[in-house]
Amino acid sequence: MKHGGISFALATAIGLVAPLMVSATRSNLDGPPPGHTGGFGEPTCRACHAGKVDPTVRVLIADLPEHWSPGETYRFDVVVRGRDLLRGGFQLTARWADGEAAGRQAGLLTVADDRGAVTDSAGISYAHHIADGTTPMSPGSVRWTVAWTAPDTTMDGAIVFHVAGNAANDDNSELGDLIATESDTAFAK
Repeated sequence: MKHGGISFALATAIGLVAPLMVSATRSNLDGPPPGHTGGFGEPTCRACHAGKVDPTVRVLIADLPEHWSPGETYRFDVVVRGRDLLRGGFQLTARWADGEAAGRQAGLLTVADDRGAVTDSAGISYAHHIADGTTPMSPGSVRWTVAWTAPDTTMDGAIVFHVAGNAANDDNSELGDLIATESDTAFAK
């Protein structure tokens, strides 16, 4: 008799929590909560998505310049690749790497296509995917174009870009998604 009560309670708890988990994951289709790039002590997408480590999953910042000039605008791509990727997502920041301004916003991020957006939180801008931008453009790969306008001053010189990417399995849950992170640095000319 006692065993049946525990089973009923467990089944009820699962029935109440499971829809919330799916709902929470589904809501991230329009973009992750700010602050999940893995840079400057932030968590990554793994805070919400669980999956095994898979060395075939990569996130990269393609065509980021090595050097930047004040006020210039640069376009680059964020790419997530994974053998089993059925949907993809990302979040990226541009912050001063060193000195007094380390960790603060550096320049202006915008998206250069209709597959992403920018959200500001606590003085930091986060470029990220939106629902229409999670579908792969080719098998196992999803890409977004981002524009970055460099700061008007060279201040401390180096700017670090942190990005986290999600190679999702599109099962409407947080399970089985594969997360990768990357950072790249651009230096003042």
